[in-house]
Order: sequence, then C-alpha cells, then structure tokens
Amino acid sequence: MTRPPGFDEAVESPSAPVAAARVRLRPRKALPFYGRHPWVLESAIARVEPTPDESLDGAVVDLVNDKGQFIARGFYNGNSRIRVRLLTWDESEGIDESLFRRRIAQAILLREQIGYEVVSERAMSASRLFFSESDGLSGLIVDRYGEYLVLQPTSLAMAQRLEMIQAILFDLLRPRG
Repeated sequence: MTRPPGFDEAVESPSAPVAAARVRLRPRKALPFYGRHPWVLESAIARVEPTPDESLDGAVVDLVNDKGQFIARGFYNGNSRIRVRLLTWDESEGIDESLFRRRIAQAILLREQIGYEVVSERAMSASRLFFSESDGLSGLIVDRYGEYLVLQPTSLAMAQRLEMIQAILFDLLRPRG
C-alpha cells in the first residue's frame, strides 16, 4: 500500500488544552460517561459554567461530575437534545487538528486491515470510511464513491470544522473531490 506523505506523521497537541466552559452533571448521572458513552443529554446536566450563550455552541467543553471532577471533553450545542458530544476522556488531550488527524488515520488503517483498498488507486468504488462515534469523532460520517468523498456532519461542531476535516482527508487520501 502506498500512503501519501504525512500519513504516518505524529502531530503534537498543545500541552495545556483549554475548554470554553465546564458542563456539570447532576448527581448520580456520571456513570455512563465513565463507561465512555459519547452523548450527554440535556436531562443529565445540572448547569454549564459560565452560563452559556450562543457563542458556546460548537465550542470545546469539559464534562465534570457533580463534585467538579473531570470526566471527559467534547463539543457543546445548546440547541440540541445531545448537549455534549464527547471525544476524549484524557484531560491532557486537546480537541484540535492533531486529534482529528489521528482519529481519521486510525479509521483508514482499520478499514485497510479488514480488506478495504482505501488509499490506493484500486480504492473500493463505494465504502464508508468513517463511522462517527465508532471511530471517535461523534457527528462525522465520511463515505467514498470512487475517487470522491462525501462528508456528512451530523453535529454543529463538525459542520463548523468541515474545512479542516476536508484538508486532512485530502492530505491522507488524495481524492479527486
């Protein structure tokens, strides 16, 4: 398999990730998130600190338990029933371009391990390359149709980052469009 330049390169995250806000859970609502459930519904949230406004929609937030202890980090949307889509449970990991690049590259490698020709000229004519939560980027689906990719954001935060996601996909897969 011939991979484009930059496919295997590690990208460093900033050393101190900063979230726009903290989403505090109601008492006894944290258990699913310790088990890595990726969606935080409105009904599980006690409050958002500071009080959210529209500028918070699509921003990175930290999820904390009712005592203020870090659980996970994800994207906030005050207009969705799914208020937070969690992406990492590592407090030292930022949600940035390097996280997106790693997760997309991991998904491509997995598809290749199960027999998909993803990066070569013999790439499958139609296949799903990225399965949202299953591949660690909740709200993003990517399909390949021949030499073209179709990106389907199912969350505001992913829609806001389509240009970055597209650049990563073009770099890793070299599609025609």
